[in-house]
Amino acid sequence: MSIEFSFDRRFHQWPVSGNGHSAAHGDGALVAITLPKKGQLYDHFTITDASGTPIPRLLQVEYRLLVAKTLRALLLAAFGTGDLSEPARRAERDGLEEIVRFGLPEPRREESDAAFRRRFAAHLTHRREVLERIEGLAIPPGGDRRFLRLAVELVSKLSLNYAVVVAIPGDGARYVVKYGYTLIPDLELGKVTGRRGLRSRLHFLMGTRPVFLSVSARNAAYCQSYHLAINAASNLYVGDFDISAVTDHIDAEASAVRRKKPHWRVRGRRGQHYFHFHTRDLRVLGRQGDADKLTVKVKFFEVPPGSLGHAGIAALACLAIVAAVGWTVTKVSDVDDIDTQIAAFLLAFPGLAAAWLGFEAKSAHLFEGSLTARLSSLVTFLLSMFASVLLLLTTSHVVHQHPVPLFVFGTADGPWSVLVAFALLHAAAICAIWWQRAAIYRRLAVRPVGSTRPLAMASTEP
Repeated sequence: MSIEFSFDRRFHQWPVSGNGHSAAHGDGALVAITLPKKGQLYDHFTITDASGTPIPRLLQVEYRLLVAKTLRALLLAAFGTGDLSEPARRAERDGLEEIVRFGLPEPRREESDAAFRRRFAAHLTHRREVLERIEGLAIPPGGDRRFLRLAVELVSKLSLNYAVVVAIPGDGARYVVKYGYTLIPDLELGKVTGRRGLRSRLHFLMGTRPVFLSVSARNAAYCQSYHLAINAASNLYVGDFDISAVTDHIDAEASAVRRKKPHWRVRGRRGQHYFHFHTRDLRVLGRQGDADKLTVKVKFFEVPPGSLGHAGIAALACLAIVAAVGWTVTKVSDVDDIDTQIAAFLLAFPGLAAAWLGFEAKSAHLFEGSLTARLSSLVTFLLSMFASVLLLLTTSHVVHQHPVPLFVFGTADGPWSVLVAFALLHAAAICAIWWQRAAIYRRLAVRPVGSTRPLAMASTEP
């Protein structure tokens, strides 16, 4: 994540030296760059500037002192006096208790789900009562309720989240801050009885990588200019996307007050391996919204030929070899005259090719191998194995020839005709899917500029 921002030094003075540590003189600033939920652990979390130099962040004690001073300053500005009344002090103390709470309630050992839900509901009820007490404070004449609303929003945000605050040295007006962490995606399998659940479990069992991403766009609710870029491997392209979770929740009231019309751009589908989404002056969800629900969904497909091409080649090889061996077994007068070593090698070749092309070793890529290609490789392997077993049974005189009037590629034997028919259907199906995917990719790659339209109705950029 990269953040570029500018600020007015008259309102962001803080003694920070060039190395980020406190100093007696300086014009640095303290900036909150992200708001993780309490109890959420960031793995391998790093914060750097544009050159990659680490930037220090506030310790827990420093962060709590900063929040306490900020809340006191907002309340004093709201009351317009140099001191707070006793109800305001009690409300301030209750708000700070919610903020400095280490984490949200978690299930205890040997605690039932119902008991945990009741305890969690009680926690949320107490939090809501604290917010109502702060918002219900009586403002004296000359006060400003806008600062009181800011105090309520501060307690509301920091009672469920904690802010990561960095110290920016005072050597410029514009800064670039980058932070990164290791993200473990959530696996959603869906219901067993549903189509999505069945496909998800097949993906899991066949070892395929996900091609559907749901990425958080919560920062779009806070940034004046927001860019989201999702880069996939070079062998993938953007097949579909949905940005309605962001664009359908625009806070029209807030936009009207600010007199700035929100707009957004999204890079259309042109066969590229990346997705780019940009918003400006976007205010979403309003006061009661949840920014964590803002997501962008992107679906990637393989660039042809990909794993489908490998599976199609293996299926065609399986069809040709099974048909040739079956035709030979049918036409010879004595099956003992067949060189079983050569025939067995030929029949084993499609199975080995399917195993190599469809189930290769795991790599570091996030996306690799489609479910259709893996299933096709499995069918190719099974057809090759059945043909090898049938050849073994035929040459051992366990299974005798059964000539039938039905001819499939010149094969007149019943069992071999069935195998060749299945191999033909399988090869035709996988090649048809391969051709369809290639046609879709070609249509996207050669479409003229300006003809792209996403699923979510949004302003697009060619």
